[in-house]
Amino acid sequence: MLTESEFRELIDQAKDLLYNYARARVRNTEEIEDLIQEALMAAYESRNQFRGDSQPTTWLIGILKFKILDHYRRTYRNARVISETDIINDLFDGTGHWLMNQADSRPNAAVQLEKAEIWEMLQECIHSLPENYRIVYQMRELDNLETEIICKELNITTTNLHVTLHRARLHLKRCLNARGIYEL
Repeated sequence: MLTESEFRELIDQAKDLLYNYARARVRNTEEIEDLIQEALMAAYESRNQFRGDSQPTTWLIGILKFKILDHYRRTYRNARVISETDIINDLFDGTGHWLMNQADSRPNAAVQLEKAEIWEMLQECIHSLPENYRIVYQMRELDNLETEIICKELNITTTNLHVTLHRARLHLKRCLNARGIYEL
């Protein structure tokens, strides 16, 4: 059980952690703020039920995680579907030749950039994914959720999940290639 003053102190300690957790998973700043607000409201309402079985910050992150999953579900249902043809048209010219420079003509990306810069580029690329691709990719790669859980949460088939992950990875590859990253 957390008193009101302990809860306020917890929020002061955890606000940056909550923001960074949400920022890695949601692209829009307003949505991040709304999700954190929803999580804090839910935490406040259930603060008397906190038993101390985990760290208070872990408890808050858990609540935020479920708010983000709810957000993923809502957003995924409304996202525009992108076809394989759209992706192929972006990656190949009319004669079927690859539009991107080949990796063997470039030096290793790890030599060109520091790890932090690569991570920043990857984050930008993840945030540029079409909404439904980004949600599935983040659930799988950032949240490490199992296939069954993702399929259940988003009400999609395993095949749909794998196709969406494949397309998301193609988009990420193209985005990173456009930024000069040809291999990691």
